[in-house]
Amino acid sequence: MARILTILCAVLLGFCSMMSTYATVVPDLYSASVPVTSQTDAVRNKAITQALQAVFVKVSGNSKIISVSQIASVIKNAQNYLIDYSYVQATDGSTAPLMLQVNFNESAIKQALKSAGQSIWQANRPLTLVWMVVKDANTQYFVHEDSVQPIATLFKQDMMARGLPVVFPIFDLSDTLQVHASDVTSLNPSAIIKASTRYAPEAVLLVYIDATNASQISGHWQLLIQNQKMRWETDGNNIQTILQTGVNDVTDALANRYAVSESIAISNQLTLVVSNLLGISDYAHVMNYLNGVGSVTNLQSSNITPDQATFNLTIKGSVAAFLQTLHLDGQLKPVVNAPVQNTEDQVKTLEYQYVGNAAGG
Repeated sequence: MARILTILCAVLLGFCSMMSTYATVVPDLYSASVPVTSQTDAVRNKAITQALQAVFVKVSGNSKIISVSQIASVIKNAQNYLIDYSYVQATDGSTAPLMLQVNFNESAIKQALKSAGQSIWQANRPLTLVWMVVKDANTQYFVHEDSVQPIATLFKQDMMARGLPVVFPIFDLSDTLQVHASDVTSLNPSAIIKASTRYAPEAVLLVYIDATNASQISGHWQLLIQNQKMRWETDGNNIQTILQTGVNDVTDALANRYAVSESIAISNQLTLVVSNLLGISDYAHVMNYLNGVGSVTNLQSSNITPDQATFNLTIKGSVAAFLQTLHLDGQLKPVVNAPVQNTEDQVKTLEYQYVGNAAGG
């Protein structure tokens, strides 16, 4: 069982400023695959229910979402949310011969979460770089991007099921010279932060799995994101359970930062003055982008010039959470040293530059 040991709000010097990060768009949030042993109605209906459970967890970012009574009632009627399904041959080593691929109605899922006052995590999600060391009775090794060990496969499958994009270091000469196993086993991020900058992640995860005693395996986890460190321990006698528990803890922590809660009644007014617009197409792109941010409930523009425009927004939730979303998406960047202005009605005015073209948008 996971135990949250501590959350340390310590500044990780250089971590934010050294990394130029952009979100990764996660595909198929409203789809899930479930292993099945046959194509009978009973087996299929059970699998569709399991798939809907997985989708609610993935979209909300909450591993315990199915315990919410309103969501549990929805899941009982999974067929009402179904778009289509298909059978495919299992290729991931599953003991079941078939996988049932199920697609659900995005609008209906979002409405169910909104009605239940639960969070919705958009498809733009933080790329997490994973430094993992595994120690067993015979050896100790790093898991890298091309690892074929079962633990690497299990970990990636768990992260995929939660809709969290991850990457492992490639462990070329640069990585080998900068990072040693002891940096991970001791959860010491100093050298790891420096080595991580080349991968431009939004978050860095340190994982040490100690399986020297197969009947008492322990997992040690540390998540580094901006100016925070979060640490967990997981323990048990099964690698798969330890990984699933740790992945749930990590993903829940990230969702708490980035998912937009539909239960938040507080609204805030915010004005963004956006410069570096190269014409009407850039203006339209910024307008469409801001309209697509989940926390924005109202948007109007004013003071439009050939290279600048003012956007007046109403957002649900905190201004800080909204600005975190802008940082993650990478389409708009704050103007360095620009002052935060408060008008008479306390509406904050912030200066940003459009960098969508540079970000690949």
